[in-house]
Amino acid sequence: MKSPRTILLRFYGGLFFSYQQAADLDALLTVVLRHRPELVRDVLRDGGIGWREAEQIDNHGNGEEMNSARSQDAEEVEWQRIDSVLFDSFPSAAGFLDCAGVRFYLPAIMVADLRRSGEWRSAVIDSFLGHLENAELYESLSDRQRACVAKWLQVQHKRHPWFAPKAIAVYGSAS
Repeated sequence: MKSPRTILLRFYGGLFFSYQQAADLDALLTVVLRHRPELVRDVLRDGGIGWREAEQIDNHGNGEEMNSARSQDAEEVEWQRIDSVLFDSFPSAAGFLDCAGVRFYLPAIMVADLRRSGEWRSAVIDSFLGHLENAELYESLSDRQRACVAKWLQVQHKRHPWFAPKAIAVYGSAS
């Protein structure tokens, strides 16, 4: 007889998952949220392009608009405090981030994505994914950070089999 654990479904973030899938998501959230200090050590923007500045680059902003965007971005010193609404408000910005910017926003994007069960009002994740194939970004991450990204990509791939095959290939060996 099958255990209730294998038969029942669990409601998780707006979607139904089998207990095993839910356990995988729980484990990943635990890794990302509870072990944050270790996984995101040294994750600073360090003068990299911020989200609002990237949006202004996309919009061909003038000097005043760029300075205003940089000023707003400078207030973000901890990725944990970033409201995921920012990503929906300026989804195309993801395509204009530099390596330091991507590294800074990566944990916030992953956590927001997990909390939203992959449901976004924009194509921000698609815009962000291309950066994960960047060798400079990969090299800038620790082994544990790479493993965390790999697990996130695996969850994404379970939800959407077409999701990020190149990024999965890059990070697959890190899991």
